[in-house]
Amino acid sequence: MSSKAKVKRILYVSQKGGFFGGVERFIYDTAEALNNCDFAVFGMFAEPARQFEPFCAPFRKVYSFDDRAEIMALNFDAVFIHKLSDFELLRMLNSRFRTVLYVHDHDYYCRRRHKYFPFKRKNCSLPGNRPYCLLCSILVKENNGKLKLNWDRNFSKVFREIRRCSRFAVMSEYMRHNLTVNGFRCEDISKIYTIIDTPDAAVEKSCKRKTPVIVAVGQLIAGKGFDLLLNALNLLDFDFKAYIVGGGKDEKYLRNLCLQKGLQTRVEFTGWQDQVAEYYREADIAVFPSRWQEPFGLTGVEAAAYGLPVVGFDVGGVSEWLRDGHNGFLVAAGDTAAMAEAIKRLALEPEKALALGKNGRNFIKSEFSVNKFIEAFEAIIA
Repeated sequence: MSSKAKVKRILYVSQKGGFFGGVERFIYDTAEALNNCDFAVFGMFAEPARQFEPFCAPFRKVYSFDDRAEIMALNFDAVFIHKLSDFELLRMLNSRFRTVLYVHDHDYYCRRRHKYFPFKRKNCSLPGNRPYCLLCSILVKENNGKLKLNWDRNFSKVFREIRRCSRFAVMSEYMRHNLTVNGFRCEDISKIYTIIDTPDAAVEKSCKRKTPVIVAVGQLIAGKGFDLLLNALNLLDFDFKAYIVGGGKDEKYLRNLCLQKGLQTRVEFTGWQDQVAEYYREADIAVFPSRWQEPFGLTGVEAAAYGLPVVGFDVGGVSEWLRDGHNGFLVAAGDTAAMAEAIKRLALEPEKALALGKNGRNFIKSEFSVNKFIEAFEAIIA
């Protein structure tokens, strides 16, 4: 951007300010890139999350949802809404600004939020906001296993209001499809990839190591499928070392499952980590075992950026970045035997693994750069 060009003022709005998950990582990375390209980026968050102060560094100023009156008196060239369920704030922003809704997940069109049918975690492909969704979502299971009524009167109001946003953005064709089947116009939806760094020091891998190292990164919750990963690892008939990097409410269950399968000497749970680069550098193979319909699958892309071949289930938007036989192996959803076979092939054919990893890294370097993001961002606010 020319130094003489008008600095565009952008407001990011979302529920959490801090390093909580993939949405918040997207917010931080893209805000940092915009700030470095002469945009003035401001933040507005309902609540602080992990490492709130470092998270706020790219923003000129950060507001809370209580500051809405002050926000309404300011001028912004565009307001990017990420995760927002506050109907009144959404309505106010739509009435005052040019708004772009970035749809990161299923919350806006699925009353259950996860695109599962109830109780059995079977993935749903039906459009949302229909009478059967009311029946599907009326009962939910709490963490203690008890059922409770789930009557969210706010959902329909928010769904109607988000359709008034000026534009929409997604990160995969899968998510574009989900919006179009829910009544959004395809021409109003832009695909904008996030920014992924490809560290030069991360790509040198060796074919000579005897014991392959496997890594999987993510929240330890049911949807992320780490129990399926353990089932797949249990089928391997060769020596390996695996790191499960992350924390979450299912950690105790997964550790017990690991013990039951006798994998405790080969699988290490690292807990939540501020930095996961060292695990990617150490690994030979990355696994993305998610069972739910991932809108994109950020940790798999990050692994590919480190030159790792990835094995993942074909769910949601994973096929957007995981090309079977090109940068890893895409196997049928939930097929742990096929996952184990793909891991074994990469472990026993290290030269093949290196070649696939190189392909993945080149793809990430080409399509997930700062320049590509800025180009797409400027197009959607033009």
